[in-house]
Amino acid sequence: SVPAAAASPTHVQTLNLQAGWNAIYLEVDPAPDLYPEPVLETDPSQISQVFGSGPIAGVTNRLPAGALESVWLWSPALEVVEFVQDPADGLEAVDGWRGYFADATGTAFLTNLFGVRGNQAYLVHLNTGPHTVDVVGAPTLRSTEWVPDSFNLVGFHVDPATPPTVGSYFQYSPAHAGQPVYNLNAGGVWELMLPSTALQSGRSYWVYSEGPSGYQGPIEVVASGRAGLEFGSAIGNLDLTIFDHTGTGPSVTATHDLPTGPAVLAHWQLDVDGNTIWPPFPASYGPVDPFDGAALDVHNVPLAVRRADFPTAEIAGIIQVRDGLGSRILVPLSAATGAAGGGTPFAGAAAGAGSAYTGLWVGTAVVNAVSEVRRSVKRYCPCPGSDGTSGGSCPAANDGSISACRLAAAGDVPPSPFTPFASSPYYCPNGTDSEGKYEQEYDDFVSDPIPDAPAAGIESTITFAPATLDVLFVNFVNVGLDHPSTAELDIDLESPDGTVVRLHTGTAGDPGGNTDFFYPPVDGPGSLTDFDRGPGAGVWKLRIQDKTAGNTGSLGYWGIGFTTLDLAEEACQLIEQGNEQPVSAHREFELRVLLHCDETGTVKLLKQATIMFQEGVEGPTEATTTPGNFVLVVNDERLSEFTGSSLRDGVPVGTRVSTVAYDFDGNSQVLSGGGLGPGQMLETALTLAPTAPTNPFQHRYHPDHNVLSEEGVPFAGDPASVDGLSSPQRFEEFSIERAIRLVFDTPDLLADPEAGQDFLTGTFEETLSGLHFQDIKVQGQLELRRLSTIGTIEE
Repeated sequence: SVPAAAASPTHVQTLNLQAGWNAIYLEVDPAPDLYPEPVLETDPSQISQVFGSGPIAGVTNRLPAGALESVWLWSPALEVVEFVQDPADGLEAVDGWRGYFADATGTAFLTNLFGVRGNQAYLVHLNTGPHTVDVVGAPTLRSTEWVPDSFNLVGFHVDPATPPTVGSYFQYSPAHAGQPVYNLNAGGVWELMLPSTALQSGRSYWVYSEGPSGYQGPIEVVASGRAGLEFGSAIGNLDLTIFDHTGTGPSVTATHDLPTGPAVLAHWQLDVDGNTIWPPFPASYGPVDPFDGAALDVHNVPLAVRRADFPTAEIAGIIQVRDGLGSRILVPLSAATGAAGGGTPFAGAAAGAGSAYTGLWVGTAVVNAVSEVRRSVKRYCPCPGSDGTSGGSCPAANDGSISACRLAAAGDVPPSPFTPFASSPYYCPNGTDSEGKYEQEYDDFVSDPIPDAPAAGIESTITFAPATLDVLFVNFVNVGLDHPSTAELDIDLESPDGTVVRLHTGTAGDPGGNTDFFYPPVDGPGSLTDFDRGPGAGVWKLRIQDKTAGNTGSLGYWGIGFTTLDLAEEACQLIEQGNEQPVSAHREFELRVLLHCDETGTVKLLKQATIMFQEGVEGPTEATTTPGNFVLVVNDERLSEFTGSSLRDGVPVGTRVSTVAYDFDGNSQVLSGGGLGPGQMLETALTLAPTAPTNPFQHRYHPDHNVLSEEGVPFAGDPASVDGLSSPQRFEEFSIERAIRLVFDTPDLLADPEAGQDFLTGTFEETLSGLHFQDIKVQGQLELRRLSTIGTIEE
C-alpha cells in the first residue's frame, strides 16, 4: 500500500505593507488547502488569494478590496545587475522581471507571474495602505542562490525579537562583508544602508555579491529532507545539521511546538556507558554543543519520531533554530503513522479517536514453554518405629533396598509444600512413587427418562469405595443421552463433598438425537480441576434439568474417569512433582499468526489473506469516477471478483499469506480485549468440532482414533457406519478448545523510537482443552509486522 502523507506544518507570517511599493521576503510556501494552487501554469489564482480580500478560514488579516495592484519577482536567469533601479521607473520593460497584475488594473493580460513561494523576495505595489496581511503556510529550507559579481534581490531569516545589523550579519562572508546593501524606503526609492542599520524580518534587499557565494547567514540549517524534516509514514529518523560560519562558536538553541505529553520527537544521545539512547527532544533545546569556534564547525542532531505516542494519525510542527546573533531559521516537520484511522486510541486520545495500527499484521509465535501434563505424585510418610531421637528404617522400596529415615529438621526435606510431621521429625527419603489407580465406572445402559420442563430433572449416582480413596485429577466425564434438543438441557456434576460443576449449559445450536458428551472442556461455572485433591469415596451425582417445555428424552449412560490415590496413612503428605504452568521446552517451534485491524479498531484472526486490486469505475465526470484500489481478500471464493496486485511473468497475481497454525469456521475470528498495540491484550477461543478435518482425533491411521472397538466394529449405540463419518460426535472424537491470548509489550522508546509502530512484540499464551484429560498450556514470544495498511477485508 502507498505510504500515507503527513499533515503540513503551518506558520503565520505577518507582513506590514504601505501604500505604494513594498519589498517583502516570503518565508512560507502558501498552504494549498487555504490558497488554491494553479490548475494550469497560466492560472494566477494563488496570488489573487494570497493577496486577496475575501475571508479565508484560519487567516486573520486580509487586504481590503482593490488594495492590490501588482506583485513582482526578479528572475534574472543569472543576468548580472550592476546598478539598482527604482521600481517607480517602471519594471515592465526591464528584462528579468515577471509580474502579476490585479484584474482591476486593466492590465491583467500582461501577467506572467502565476504563483509565489517561500524563501523568495518580491515587490508588492498597493493602491492603498497601510495594511497588515497574514500569509499562512509551511516554512521551507530552500537555499538562496547568489549571482556572482552582481546585485541580488534577497531576504533573510531574521529573528524579529533581536534583528542583526547589516555589518554584523555579513561580517562572516568575504563575498558580502563591506559590500553595498540597498533598502526600499517609504517613498519607493532604493537607498544605501549603513552597516549599523538593522535588517528586518519579512523584508528584501538588494545585496551585492563579490564573486561566488553560498552564504545563508551566520549559521546554516540543513535537513535530510532538504526542504524540511518530512518523515512521512515510513521514515524513522532524519538529521538536522547546523553549520557555523562565524568561527566564534555561537550559542545555538532550538524550540518546537510539537506535542510533548507524551513526546513524539526524540533525539540521539550516548548515555554514561556509551550506549545509544533516544530521549525526548525537549521543547527548548540547547545551547547546542560542541561549537568550538573552528571555521565551518558542524553540529549534527539526529532526530526520530515516536509514532507509538502520536496523539493523532498525523503530526506537524515547526522547529525554530536561533543563533543568538539575530538569525531565526524555521524548520518544518511532519510525520504520519500510515494508518487509515479508527479503533485503538492513539496515545493521549480518547477511545475511538483513531488507530495507529490499521492493516494486515503477519508474524510468528515462537513457542518455547509447555506445561507438564504427565505429573506424578509422591507420598511422604513418618518413619515407622522412629523414637524421635534416632531414625529407624524405611519400608523396602520397589527394588528391595532399604533406606534410613531422614531428619526433616536438618533441612533435608522434600519439595515444597512439605511440612515436617508433628508426630515424628523423621521421614522416608524420596517418598514413595504413587501412580494411583485409573478408575472407570459406568451406569448400566438403561434408559432413565428426562422429564419435560418444568418438572424436576433427574439425578443419577455412582458410588465409589473404599473410604480412603483420594481424587488427584478428574480426567473426564462422559454422558450419553437421547433428546431432540440438548439446547434445552443443563447438566451438573456433584462430588461427595458437595462441589458442583456445570458440565453443559444448553444453548442454541447444540445437537439433538443420540448424543455423546465428553468433558473437558466444560461450560461452567466451575472446572473439572475443582475436584482435584477432593474426596473420591462416596456418591457422585449427575443431574440433568430440562429448562424448556416441549421435549422429553432419556439418559443412556454416564461415567467418570479419574486418577486416584489410596492413602495408607492419613498422616502422609502428597507432594506433586511437575509443573502445570509452562516450563522451558527442549525444542521450540513456530506458529504463524495473521491479524487484521480494521478502521473501527476491530481486530480479527485470519487463516489466509490475499492482496488484490479492484479496478476503478470511470464515470461521466471526475466526481462520479471511482479510482481503483488495493483490497484484502480473506474469502478465496471471491478472488475472481478482483485482479492481481502484482505481475509474475507478465501475469497479474495476488500476494497471498496464510497459516496452518490454527483453524476455525468461517474466514475470520473476532478477538476481544484492549486492542492491537503496545501494552494491549487480545484473546479468543477457537473450538474444533469432533468432525472438523483439522481435529487431531480425525487421524484415522491410529488404532485409538478409528471410531472402532478393539474388535474392529462400531461402538455400541453409535449409529455411524463402519467408517464412522456420519455420526455428529463419537466415542473417539472429541471437541478441542484453544484459548489464545496475545499480550503486547510496552516498547522501550528510549532504546528504539521506532518501536511499536509497524513492529510489535509480546507474549503468546495458549491453553488447549480436550486434547488431554488435563489442560495443556504453552507460551512463547510473539513478533508481528504490518504488511499492509488496507483498512477493510473482503469476506
